[in-house]
Amino acid sequence: MKVLEFLLEIIRATFFLIVYYLLMKYKMSSVEYRNEISLFFCSMFALVMWGILDPIKLKENK
Repeated sequence: MKVLEFLLEIIRATFFLIVYYLLMKYKMSSVEYRNEISLFFCSMFALVMWGILDPIKLKENK
């Protein structure tokens, strides 16, 4: 069970990094604007992934 949780954490971190990389690749003209947008999207994406994966972890623990 611990191995599955560890794998989920790795998957979550990987998705986070991929989205962050893509946002930085297609960057805006202004650096400050880009940083705010990428930070916002990455934080929202992380929260969404947390919401998707946490119920899965809870189901596995039952």
